[in-house]
Amino acid sequence: MQTQLNQAKQQIQTLQQIQTNVTHPPSQRSIQDKQTIEIKAQIREIVKTKIWNVVKFVVKDKEAMMITAMCYDLYVEKYTETTITEQEFVYYYFSYIMNELNKLRMYVSGRAYFKGFKGIPMDMETPDVDLLEQCLKRTLNSKNEEDLQVFNWYMDKYLPYTTGLAVTFGPTVRHYSTISEALDPNDPNEKAITIETEAFAVLIYENNLTKWTYYDEKLDDTYAKKYKYMPCNRKPTGDPVKDALVLEYEVDETDGASILRIYSPKARGKYTQSDCGQSRYGGWNRQGMVRYNQLCELAVQGRQNANCTVLERASLDAVRQKYGKKANSHYEERLQRRKRDAPAPVDDDFTTLRLPIRNRLRTARLPAITNGGSSNGNTARLPPITYGNLTSPTAPSQQGHSGSEKMPALGDNTMASFANLDDTGLEDNDDVDYDEHYEEEEV
Repeated sequence: MQTQLNQAKQQIQTLQQIQTNVTHPPSQRSIQDKQTIEIKAQIREIVKTKIWNVVKFVVKDKEAMMITAMCYDLYVEKYTETTITEQEFVYYYFSYIMNELNKLRMYVSGRAYFKGFKGIPMDMETPDVDLLEQCLKRTLNSKNEEDLQVFNWYMDKYLPYTTGLAVTFGPTVRHYSTISEALDPNDPNEKAITIETEAFAVLIYENNLTKWTYYDEKLDDTYAKKYKYMPCNRKPTGDPVKDALVLEYEVDETDGASILRIYSPKARGKYTQSDCGQSRYGGWNRQGMVRYNQLCELAVQGRQNANCTVLERASLDAVRQKYGKKANSHYEERLQRRKRDAPAPVDDDFTTLRLPIRNRLRTARLPAITNGGSSNGNTARLPPITYGNLTSPTAPSQQGHSGSEKMPALGDNTMASFANLDDTGLEDNDDVDYDEHYEEEEV
């Protein structure tokens, strides 16, 4: 009896082992999860390249629904094979889109600090909010050296890092077009710097100027490389001695974290604070959004200002001179550079052919090569070569044309697809998206 039980037990274990080793097809849930991850990545791209250009804040549920519907229209326009309905899209991704917009606001704010604010030239004083507002309204004097220096920094070092993607107003765009005329390389029908983007750039400068100055002067040299800054309110610990201490900041490495908790009032934004609500407004209060609307109106007035074209053109000319730009576009610049840098042919005695070969070549006759006609004497004909659908002039035409037709010359337009290639065969990218973790007061 015991032997039979042992045998049965062994059989059961064997069956369980076999069942464990069987490779099962992916479950329906795992397929759905994979699709959800792909859709979220696609939505994130749309928020960065499309939604951000015109939307910075969403203050009502009705607006949130409209933005989600707008995102859906852009999604089905780009991904035509999708089967998801608008109702499903809104149900599953409504909150995700709002969260992505909040995260992008924080990302842009961080990038504006690390690349824009810290990119202020050493010989230039830190601009105050009034100067940034004058940049927005285009009221600076282009003939004043100090005014022009501020606007050059504003155009070349600050605004480029307030877009959803760094390449939107990257050097291949901003070194060849003014702010008002520059077009989005991802969508030539849209402006690279919209009214909303420029207004938001001034808003975050006004909101964070005191905080950024405090970070730059007090914290960055010691903590920036290792710790993530997190402005927050000081919460009572229950320890009278510890609560009595006036701490500006403290390091938090609990559970492997690398956080610098900052309690100083200098680290608080003008329009942001930790109790404004993270899920909807990203820490911004109503006064900040009212100010954003005012700045949008000023941006519209600035673009219509008679001084706008003069100031922007003077700034563009100064920046182009600084970087040595002479062509009308990045493509022309690259093409001219390649022609300029190409080594001139040298006709000397240098060769890689060994002596026996050179002796044979001395008695050889150089053939005369023609692109057509008959061959006689020492004249050689080009071998038939096919370039895609283009047949060389010596190859018999498959469309009834004579083989003596002249092949079109390969000019600059023909080589356009090669103009942006570097020595590795890859397209050069002069602008690299900057990803820096940054937190508003959202603890």
